[in-house]
Amino acid sequence: MKTPENYQRIAKAIKTLQQDYQQQPELVDIANSLKLSPAHFQRLFRQWCGLSPKQFLQSITLDSAKPLLKAEKSCMETSLELGLSGSARLHDHFVTLDAVSPGELKKAGEGIVFFHGLGLTPLGRASLSWTKRGIHTLRFLSDTSELHPDDLCTRAQWSKAKWQRSDALAQSQLDHVFSNTRTSEPFKLWVRGTNFQVAVWRALLAIPEGEIRSYGELTKAVKREKASRAIGQAVGMNPVAVLIPCHRVIRADGGLGGYRWGLETKKLLLAKELICSDA
Repeated sequence: MKTPENYQRIAKAIKTLQQDYQQQPELVDIANSLKLSPAHFQRLFRQWCGLSPKQFLQSITLDSAKPLLKAEKSCMETSLELGLSGSARLHDHFVTLDAVSPGELKKAGEGIVFFHGLGLTPLGRASLSWTKRGIHTLRFLSDTSELHPDDLCTRAQWSKAKWQRSDALAQSQLDHVFSNTRTSEPFKLWVRGTNFQVAVWRALLAIPEGEIRSYGELTKAVKREKASRAIGQAVGMNPVAVLIPCHRVIRADGGLGGYRWGLETKKLLLAKELICSDA
């Protein structure tokens, strides 16, 4: 069952696996530390993360990408050589993105109904806002906050809109986003950003699940090879976590780079997407 208590247990397990992966910790030892049976721990971990503890442990191999990247192979070649793409991907998100128009911006949301709410995800608590046009924001929260600071800015930007809160509907949408089953219906996004930011976000959407790109490759994708800093800033301003996959961008030397939701979250997202063997 997805409860805050179980989330804390899985967060602790993930931290242990990430810290001690070189010692290959035993599942039974981690389960015992959480006061769970090994079978219950296995089920709970898969429910939250979409993969088994063994799969997660096997996937913490990002450092092995560094020699390949330093040999000047593309991130695509690196992904293929590491076996990180192909038919074994766990879940292909199909996402369409529409940008807020200048006219809509000028009206500040007049005549638009925004829905919003909070919910639990495998990566922690999150806030979600959406309209009939699509998901507008998805942001992870700290354990104690009711709103992300950027949520307040979003409300101010759409000062004339009507806002309706429903945590139940938000949880339902978040469950759909983080489901481990494939979906035939696209996730529709409706986002606010500059033309440049939207171009970068569209380039992120073009990175297939199970593959990674360097920031340099992203500059080429948007035809702004001398704008690496601006590209990085646009990546960091991504308003829809996970569905706009900024976590799939790493440094050219194989390092993870930054991630506004924390490197632990980035590792887990990549682990889920890149793993290609069953437990």
